[in-house]
Amino acid sequence: PLDSREGVAHRRAALLPADPTGNARAKVAELYADQLAADPQQAWDAICTHHDWTAPAHRFAADASNGSGLVFSYEFARPSDALCGKVGAAHLIEVPYAFGNLAAAGAADLLGATSQTEEAQRLSEAMNGYWAAFIATGNPATVGVPSWPAYSAAERTVMVFDSAAHPVRHHLAPQVDFWTECVDISTPPLTAVGIQ
Repeated sequence: PLDSREGVAHRRAALLPADPTGNARAKVAELYADQLAADPQQAWDAICTHHDWTAPAHRFAADASNGSGLVFSYEFARPSDALCGKVGAAHLIEVPYAFGNLAAAGAADLLGATSQTEEAQRLSEAMNGYWAAFIATGNPATVGVPSWPAYSAAERTVMVFDSAAHPVRHHLAPQVDFWTECVDISTPPLTAVGIQ
């Protein structure tokens, strides 16, 4: 069960390669100490997200940024309070925000009451502006919102959307570095997926 630090420790061991010294397990405990202390389930969610999605996304963005085009990376971190908060900031939950559909029929069932606030509406308007600019020009630059820098392997800037939009340099660097070094997270060569 994930209702304890021990439960999380047992499960996280399955994500790690052979670790006879225990150094990798100790590093996970250090990186996620605050979350483990507050809520083991949320700690496990963060560990899995960083292992399965965040580190590979950074690796892919870094590889793609070495090509001829610009790369813009984002993380949607505004949690839904639907289903007693169990939805969280789940995959694809940003779509109604990006397309300005917060009031669409059924949206509140997935997004929760927090999507029906003025803050949520401002976030949706900002995201919609970024998406429209990117579609029109290949760059999400637009007026009235924070600048969205292109991703580079050196800066690793990710636009984080939570209560507002804000760029974060070296986004989750300790976690990304750990999972990238600890686990062989490989992306296919960009030419294999049609990017030159």
